[in-house]
Amino acid sequence: MDERYGVTLSDAYAEAAASAPAERVVLYTYELEHPAFTERILIVNDYADLRANLETGELVTFVACPVSVVAPEESDNAASPSIQVQIQGVSSLVAGRLDAAMQAGGQIHIVERVYCSDQLDAPAITPPLKLVLRDVEVNETTVTAQAGYDDPINRGFPGKDYTIREYPGLSAR
Repeated sequence: MDERYGVTLSDAYAEAAASAPAERVVLYTYELEHPAFTERILIVNDYADLRANLETGELVTFVACPVSVVAPEESDNAASPSIQVQIQGVSSLVAGRLDAAMQAGGQIHIVERVYCSDQLDAPAITPPLKLVLRDVEVNETTVTAQAGYDDPINRGFPGKDYTIREYPGLSAR
């Protein structure tokens, strides 16, 4: 990145990590959301489960699961950034729920919450990052997807379809 634009996010993160206490660990948690899910899918990129409070104050348990995230390039391009997410070691239950969500249609969201190991009463970064999953591939053990921001520009307006059945006054007589 050109020096005239200041410090990169990677440089700022490296500086913050270098000055943090040695016993503090940054924990990345992820929640998958879809109306078809009957129960929450909460995972933490760690070797042990994590009990922590959400930003709402609700105490939840994140299940340990390896997650690999490839961040977008840090640049001033106008392209909408997207990340690549790979969740490994998913059980058939999670894979089955994601398959059902993809068949039901609608958007699957992923919410990233960052916690510090010595401060689990709320996420360290608020509000949490909420992205839409695209190009989701599910097999027996791995979920791979691209995640990016929602696209409000290409969303239909108005968001509701007005039909003659619901609104009979719309018909020409």
